[in-house]
Formats: sequence, structure tokens, C-alpha cells
Amino acid sequence: MFFNYRGFLKALRLALFQRPFRLRRWFYVLLFSALYLAFVAFVALGRLLDHVFFPGFRKTSVERPVFVIAPPRSGTSFLQRVLCADEQRFVHWKMYQTIFPSICFQAVFNGLAWIDAKCGGVIRCLMQGCERKWFGGWDEMHRMRLDQPEEDQALFLYALLPRRSSCCFLSWSRFGRWAFPMPFRRHPAAS
Repeated sequence: MFFNYRGFLKALRLALFQRPFRLRRWFYVLLFSALYLAFVAFVALGRLLDHVFFPGFRKTSVERPVFVIAPPRSGTSFLQRVLCADEQRFVHWKMYQTIFPSICFQAVFNGLAWIDAKCGGVIRCLMQGCERKWFGGWDEMHRMRLDQPEEDQALFLYALLPRRSSCCFLSWSRFGRWAFPMPFRRHPAAS
């Protein structure tokens, strides 16, 4: 799993040392950094366990992939939802799968959903209430729910690539335009 540790350390350095010392800022930056790194390690552990418990996933072939690439606010979410409605031909990410991108986590969530269904759906009702509270304000523009199709851009948060993931460091303007480049690796088959 790619992680831009140089960009992370640069963000940390800029957030802590490029401005006058403020205890509250240090507390927030270090707390965010610790939580972020713990979550990245948790996801990396899940992905490592995928290789142990589900080694065949690497041999899965992808036939005729469809990529939806366009500028923001140009209808990509609508197109993606139309494609996701055809579950016979298209596979899509659900939001919780972009937050926890691991087959092991998927198996755990499927098991919890099965247990919850047997117990009357109490956890599902609780989660639906939380989703309305967390995401309800976005419903007019972009409806989001944990179990609905979602774009895969959240996956890049683990690599600390988009600007959104670095906004918590408070000194983003000092990074410049290309602070977090994605390394380009040519696929051997493309050579």
C-alpha cells in the first residue's frame, strides 16, 4: 500500500514549525497525525491479512474496465450511479469499502450484517440514523450512505495524495502546487 511518507513528514514539519508555537495547534496536529497513522496501519494490516486468508484475489482478472474521469461537477457521480444500477455488468465500490479497502474487513462486515439481521436489525437502524446525521446535509447535492455506491477517491486518502487529506495540517499554502505527486509506475504489460 503506497503511503507518501515524505509528504506526510513535510506537512507535519510545516504545520508544527513554520508558524509561531501554539499549544492548541500542536495538540490538534499531533492528535490528527497519531489517529491518521493508526488508521493507515489498521488498513495496511487488513490488506496484509488479505494475502494470508484470500491469496487468490491477486489472480482475479478484470475484463473491459470502465473508467469515469472528468472535471468536478460535470455529471460523473450521476454517470457512476447509472452504471452501478447495472449490477450484472458492473462492479462498484460502496463507501464503507473505500474507507476499509480490504477483503478481510468485507468478510467481517458481512458477518456483522448477518448477525444483525438475525437480531432484528438494531445495528442497521442505528447506522441509518448516524448516516442521516453525518451525511444528511449533502443529500440535495450528493447523497452519501455507507452501503451505497461511491467514487473511489477516498482510497487516495491513505496515500495522503489529494489536498483534502492534508487540510488538517494548517499550512497547505506552503506546499506548492505539486507537493504530493503520485509515482508513475509503468505496468510490465504496457511496455
